[in-house]
Amino acid sequence: MGRIYNRVTKIVSDQLRLPRREIDMFSYLIKDLGANDTDLIEIYVSVESTFETSIPLTLSDDQMTVGHLVACARNSEVKR
Repeated sequence: MGRIYNRVTKIVSDQLRLPRREIDMFSYLIKDLGANDTDLIEIYVSVESTFETSIPLTLSDDQMTVGHLVACARNSEVKR
């Protein structure tokens, strides 16, 4: 799909110990991928530090998808 998508899915895959093939843009971190509160914090921190961005708190954690993380990362790339 793209460099940003690949980096974000690697972060999610590594944290949740899931094969990357099980992760797509529409995967909900909690409902679909089984993330817990600690996983979410680690994923958010990793994405924020990797892409020098911040994850807005406009969505509740149970509504967060991989696509939302990719969008945050892309927005930071555009600003640079």
